Amino acid sequence: MGLSIGSRLGPYEIVSLLGAGGMGEVYRARDNRLERDVAVKVLPSHLSSSPDFKARFDREAKAISCLQHSNICVLYDVGAHDGVEYLVMELLEGETIAQRLQRKPFSAEEAIKIGIEIADALDKAHRFGIVHRDLKPGNVMLTKSGAKLMDFGLAKRQSFVAPQSGAPAFSAAMTLSPGQSPITVAGAVVGTVQYMSPEQIEGKEADARSDIFAFGTLMYEMLTGKSAFAGKSQLSMASAILEKEPDPISASQPLTPPALEHTVRTCLAKDPEDRFQSAHDLKLQLVWISGSSAASLPVLKPKTGPWAKNSWALWAAGALAIFCVALLWTVERRTQAEPAVVRFTIPTPENAQVNIDLGPMLALSPDGQRLAFTVTGKDKVSRLYLRRMDQLEATLIPGTEEASAPFFSPDGQWVGFITVSRVKKVSVDGGVITELANVVSGSVGATWGPDGYIYYNRFWTERLSRVPQNGGKPEIFSWPDAQRHEQSHRWPEALPDGKSLLITIVKSFGAQDAEIAVLSLKTHTWKTVLSNAAQAHYSPTGHLLYVHAGTLMAVPFDLKSLTVTGPAVQRLHDVLSEPDSGYSALAVSDSGTLVFVKGSAESQQWPNTHLSWLSMDGKEIPASKTLRPYEDMSLSPDGKSVAFTIPGTPVWNIWTLDLERDTLNRLTFAGDNRDPLWAPDGKHIVYTSYRNGAFGLFWSTVDGSAPEQRLLRSDVEPFADTFTPDSKKLIFNVSQQDAETNTWEVPTTGDAVATPVKGISLNSSSDSLSPDGHWIEYQSSESGQDEIYVQPYPDLGGKWQISNGGGMPTQAQWSSDGKQIFYRNGDLMMAASVETKPHFSSSTARQLFTKSFLYSGRNFGVAGKRFFIMKQEAKQGATSLNVVLNWASELKK
Repeated sequence: MGLSIGSRLGPYEIVSLLGAGGMGEVYRARDNRLERDVAVKVLPSHLSSSPDFKARFDREAKAISCLQHSNICVLYDVGAHDGVEYLVMELLEGETIAQRLQRKPFSAEEAIKIGIEIADALDKAHRFGIVHRDLKPGNVMLTKSGAKLMDFGLAKRQSFVAPQSGAPAFSAAMTLSPGQSPITVAGAVVGTVQYMSPEQIEGKEADARSDIFAFGTLMYEMLTGKSAFAGKSQLSMASAILEKEPDPISASQPLTPPALEHTVRTCLAKDPEDRFQSAHDLKLQLVWISGSSAASLPVLKPKTGPWAKNSWALWAAGALAIFCVALLWTVERRTQAEPAVVRFTIPTPENAQVNIDLGPMLALSPDGQRLAFTVTGKDKVSRLYLRRMDQLEATLIPGTEEASAPFFSPDGQWVGFITVSRVKKVSVDGGVITELANVVSGSVGATWGPDGYIYYNRFWTERLSRVPQNGGKPEIFSWPDAQRHEQSHRWPEALPDGKSLLITIVKSFGAQDAEIAVLSLKTHTWKTVLSNAAQAHYSPTGHLLYVHAGTLMAVPFDLKSLTVTGPAVQRLHDVLSEPDSGYSALAVSDSGTLVFVKGSAESQQWPNTHLSWLSMDGKEIPASKTLRPYEDMSLSPDGKSVAFTIPGTPVWNIWTLDLERDTLNRLTFAGDNRDPLWAPDGKHIVYTSYRNGAFGLFWSTVDGSAPEQRLLRSDVEPFADTFTPDSKKLIFNVSQQDAETNTWEVPTTGDAVATPVKGISLNSSSDSLSPDGHWIEYQSSESGQDEIYVQPYPDLGGKWQISNGGGMPTQAQWSSDGKQIFYRNGDLMMAASVETKPHFSSSTARQLFTKSFLYSGRNFGVAGKRFFIMKQEAKQGATSLNVVLNWASELKK
């Protein structure tokens, strides 16, 4: 039983329990005589009767008592009280290496500094003939004054002679400690398995070089975050130590200096003769690495031989060799002005892939030390991760579901991101996520300006807005110029002059004819600097970087005059990009670090789409053998035909598919046409078209008996949502300047004036009318996440929320009898029963089935008691990010 709080051991008053392990319990206590807090270690009562453990406890006291060193925990006192044996030691404030490793690995600089301190402490112990024999992450405390070596409970005194082969092992305990309290196994060899040397595993005598092996395992784990020798059991772990070599440190941490990796490898040599022969030699090696600018150069491996034999001569030769290497490096550096370019890859988290279809997903901090990226898991939900370049793994930022468009603050201490409805930020060190502003259906890029504002695109076909960096009222900053046929200002990026933004101006549906412009933060005016390009990044070499057809282009750019000064040149190929939005998976930092996602031309093509019928319980029947990259489907009222957008280069068009004959027919031949919607009369299809520098809503007769007719001209892109049952009115969605709603209606008489639909909020989209035309369903993010709502139409009334937990955009439809509303929630098909008389009511939505759908766009229809759905062929997303350090060196060539 442990000591009670307030009890006393001699002059020491117990304050609290600090920890417990197999060899003792450690308490915080108060020495009232000297008015200081101390650590009191006692032998647990169940072990105090054991002569072996009592001897080990005494041995720790004697070992520490003769070791006065700044990096060794100080022993103040020993004593016994009422049969309780105790040691009084320095109270260390901090955390162990094991505790620190639970968060992240150490940088090379941190590991070297700590390693020097540990090696110096070991050198002190070894000079007194004390071998620690249990060096591990849990036995090194990190304090403000430096690393402190603790727990000499397994230490053993020995003379300075070479060990004899086959010497008997000390019979004590073997512990297995991945950072927690050790688990003891009586009657085995001494030490902690994953940090034991081969000679300890084999039961041979452990000398100081066993501590050096343990030091190597400790350094390896500090640098990589994982054990040098892994195994599912003590036996397999011991086998790995005897027979296997650990993976190279550089495989996990590519920036590790080769000299440091060589040093760790030397410590981990299987044969003690091949290791460093003293902790002092090891310390000198680390000191040289830390103090030399040539840390990236290899070093000479110490010659092997009997322990401590001819050590002075060896180190004299080694010092001369080091001097020569350093001299050669200095000469070489004078002739080599630029650092070497380094390339490596970063894997995405397990079961997560890059999906640029869901929006922008890469950002680098200005100093290039942190990478923010979003990836999509098995649930098809994107989440934000942060990774330091000197760490092994990325860290998931909780609460970032549906995140895209990450961006850093100018000081690199905050990372912002966009969800489907909000602009948010979070500290790079974690903490509470702060909401800054609302958006409409996601965003096309954001940047943190030097003036304390965050600039972002509110919608795919919209202006730039800005919001104060600590939140506040958003304001419109730039509005596309309709007279210049501008449809969207997107992909903002702050330039280092502190006065301007790079933006992309899109003039049609896609970014095929986009332009790069410079937008003044002072005057709100902009000028085009580069045509036929999208999403530019400024490089500190004085270039604009952009991707064209999967190739990274670099064009000289003068920051003072804000003009392009030379032709573009190709620099990288196979950069993943999304040609329709203009986004490329690429980020560059002020320090010259470049990160990109690799993607072949084939991976950037639209995948084929499968068409199927589904019963209400999810049973699937193929609907067509014709495979094309269909998008934005609309099922005919009789369920016999379906209309699609089929992507093309450079324009898209509307096609219909006769499901009975499985034949395709092209409907549109002029302009760039998308997003068809079948009218209830079954005779017309309405669609959005971009022609002659303007958008419009057009409709055509399905049988071609009459010419197409324009229903509406619009300066920004409209999206047809639903018709009134008599097909005389069309309800559509569009975002317009200073409007109070996104939802509008227009008669189908041709070139009519649109009017807003009453009562529907600004953050709404994806509307559909009930079969009787008296109720309108729509999606809104007004609550902070997308939900499905219903209200009366055309007159105002109450409002009812149908979904609970999210409905997918444009994915809710009424049943033909008006008694159910179906909607998508990820891959779940949901249904809510509704009653409209004598008043509206709805049931809790229930799940019908789970089925993989085409993710975006209008992708299912309802025909009687079955669904018509679209599914894309499996598209393997990228599972790694490519990093190029010192990228600027290549651009200057």
